[in-house]
Amino acid sequence: MEPMVDIISKSQFAERLHLSLDILGWKQRGRPKQLQDYYSSKGVNLSEKTFHKWLRGQSFPDWDNLIHLARLTSKSISYLIYGIDEAELIQSFSCSDDSGFYSKQELQTAFVDALEQAAVFNLITFNNNSSPEQMFRAFTKALSITESSEPSRNHQL
Repeated sequence: MEPMVDIISKSQFAERLHLSLDILGWKQRGRPKQLQDYYSSKGVNLSEKTFHKWLRGQSFPDWDNLIHLARLTSKSISYLIYGIDEAELIQSFSCSDDSGFYSKQELQTAFVDALEQAAVFNLITFNNNSSPEQMFRAFTKALSITESSEPSRNHQL
């Protein structure tokens, strides 16, 4: 049985996709075929059934296909998946002080949340021996983010 939150998320994604296509002036009837033609023009061959599933809230597009939808609709991926526009997204991440820097804990929380949400929407998968926390450690190591008490310029967003 599919989790209810996943079903609701898929149906909300479908609603936002329909709204975005309405804004483009696409007629309701024939949207799967129109989407198939658009994707074919981009060199992506998907069945019309795939687009029916997206538009009915039965499945999500994978990451590459989501990027095409964002370009087509001129909407952000955050809007299509979560219903959040860029201004809301930026406001949702605020520093704990007025320094303009994020603590390592704040960065980790945002990073792990983003990875977990991406996994829920099947945008990424984790192999058996990695976790969001391990990925964050690799991320901070690659960017040389340390836990020093003095904020590093790498922490500023």
